[in-house]
Amino acid sequence: MRWRRLWFDSEVMRLMGMTALVKPVGLLTQALLANYFGAGIRLDAFAFALFLVEFLDQTMGAVFRAVVVPLTIKLKRIMNPQQLFRFQNAIYPIFILPVLLYMGFLVVRGGLVVDWLGPSLPPETKAYIVNMLKIMALPGVALLVVTMLKATLNLNRKFRLVGTMPLLNGVVMLGTLVLFHERLGIWVLPVGFAISNLGQLLWLGIHARATRCMVPMRPSLPPGMVAQLWSLSWMVLVAHIFLTVNKFIDKMFAASLEPGSISSINYAMTIMNFGVQLFTLSLVAIMFTRMSEFFARGDMGAGSGYIHNNLKHVTRIVMPVSLALCVASGEIVRVLFQHGAFDAADTQRTAGALAMYLLGLPAVIINAIVGRIYHSLQRLRDRMWLAAQFLLTNALGNFLLVKSLQVVGLAISSTVAVNLHLILGLVVLQRYRIGLAAGSFLAIVVRAYVLTTITFLVYWLSGFGTLMSEWEIGVTLYGAVLVAACRFCFIIAVYVAGLLIWRWLEKRR
Repeated sequence: MRWRRLWFDSEVMRLMGMTALVKPVGLLTQALLANYFGAGIRLDAFAFALFLVEFLDQTMGAVFRAVVVPLTIKLKRIMNPQQLFRFQNAIYPIFILPVLLYMGFLVVRGGLVVDWLGPSLPPETKAYIVNMLKIMALPGVALLVVTMLKATLNLNRKFRLVGTMPLLNGVVMLGTLVLFHERLGIWVLPVGFAISNLGQLLWLGIHARATRCMVPMRPSLPPGMVAQLWSLSWMVLVAHIFLTVNKFIDKMFAASLEPGSISSINYAMTIMNFGVQLFTLSLVAIMFTRMSEFFARGDMGAGSGYIHNNLKHVTRIVMPVSLALCVASGEIVRVLFQHGAFDAADTQRTAGALAMYLLGLPAVIINAIVGRIYHSLQRLRDRMWLAAQFLLTNALGNFLLVKSLQVVGLAISSTVAVNLHLILGLVVLQRYRIGLAAGSFLAIVVRAYVLTTITFLVYWLSGFGTLMSEWEIGVTLYGAVLVAACRFCFIIAVYVAGLLIWRWLEKRR
């Protein structure tokens, strides 16, 4: 059917639908956070503590996905089920042990870590962080196990329950916030984090056992497997440390700015993450499994066609939507967050950061796909150097822009870095001589960027943006919603028109 060629397959669409259900819950949670706590010291502390807890979780989880998943898919072709379960049961403790030690260190010596990473943080913020770490450390170990269980279910094509986990997390966080914010204050956030991760661990563990994706057996690794794992893992480990530190760089620079700057970044990233999670929890997860299967059996042509089609669909959605949200960022932040303790100054700071971050959203999403291509091909050394480029570019941009542009400068630096990272990643991929049609991937992305640039020029030169800014109805809450909708529709209409004209010109050649 023709619509299948123009859209994602049914499994991806189901998972996208589940993710879409999560985002209203997440946005409502953030709106309530803004109302209850504003963008000040307490939320800054939670954001900092959350980063410290998730740092090694995300790093080890990324290594597991990038190394163990493709390796397991290959081993399925040569191992019987019993050998595969023994291999899997031996792998889990290898990843859990360093995280367990790290979380113990955060509990015992968290103050040292906070003093080292955030020397300019106010003493009150540091005290909040240290105490939050004591609540969040043990559930942080559960977070890694949840990540590994998700990857295990995905590689066995059990996608659906994995897709419901963000909804469970969102409902738990929202429910905890609504029920206990008056009694617990800011401590409701680390408590909600703990309940959510332990609940996901229980649910996923039971499902993995029931579907025989995990079976209790004596752990066993084939001879030489530890050396093979390390030879592959250290490059992913270094690459992801670079990428994770890159996320922290914005917070580190923001810590030297006015109170609430870290919170402004987090509010902006909440909206950003709508698009990121919509695709990474559905399309990217499914693509990674299927790409690894194509490449494991050496079918590069089918793999290339699969990636090409999905990239076309992604760019047609993400590019215009990101630009539309960018031009409407002021109204979006005001409607969602400017209530209670969240004032006009917080809105201005957050909206400026959001607008710039949104310009990097397409690159973030496409990079998630490109990164999985490298992982499926086990081209991990190149991915490590590309991660180093990302980190250095963003750090340099932050250093140059933070004093003059404050939080907005951090967002601009991040957007420039991630777009450069994407282009370099595609260029390097194109240089491989393995039968992968990477040149067509680059052509799709370049075309989408050209159309997006033309769309913005039409928006700017037409004076439509100025007209919307001067529209008096925009000063009211409902008026802001209407103005944002008008901006959004204008951008989408111009982009679609440009895409149709481009396709017509291609057919005329």
